[in-house]
Formats: sequence, structure tokens, C-alpha cells
Amino acid sequence: PALGQMQDFYECLKNVHAAPATYNAKNDLLAAYRARWVNSFNTANPADSLKSLTLNKYGAAFWNDQIKIPLFIGEYHSVYVDNRPDLKEMVETIHSAEYPFFMGFSFF
Repeated sequence: PALGQMQDFYECLKNVHAAPATYNAKNDLLAAYRARWVNSFNTANPADSLKSLTLNKYGAAFWNDQIKIPLFIGEYHSVYVDNRPDLKEMVETIHSAEYPFFMGFSFF
């Protein structure tokens, strides 16, 4: 669900005057978004499913020739798997050239 909500928000910013936004902005919200925004979400999914559900799809939508919006996981803790190998995989994922947009995560 996180990726879809990020995409909906971006679509609203591209035309704030159109439904469902219908907002009269005093500033260029899209320029501010492109310059300063970081997408984020919270999850309890293990590392392997994060790749298939979100990370593998994120780049096409938010890290391309037209837009570069980094991604951060605000709360991460998978209760379904052993933490040690899962955290090791997550740290490796942060450093992977495959996900240049992935800034990191906060573990709790």
C-alpha cells in the first residue's frame, strides 16, 4: 500500500488544481517536492519481501530521469523472522547499487 499512496500523492502534486486535490497553492509544491521530499513508510515485512513488494518497483516510479525522490523506512522490525540475518540483509540492501534511492531505516 505504501507505494500506491506515494504515487497518488505525487500525482496530486503534479496538478494541485485537479480533483481530488483542488488546492490553490501559493508556492510551487511540485518544485519543493522534487527538491526536498523523502518518501517513507513503516513496515514489519522481512527484507526479502521488502525487495519484491516495494524496492524493486520504487525506482521506476521515483528514481528515474524525471524525478529522484529518496526512500527511508521510518520504523522497521520484522517479527516474523530471525533479526540477525534479516538486519544483515537490510544493511546490505542499503549499500546495494541496485537501490541508490534507499537511504536506510530505523530499527525498533
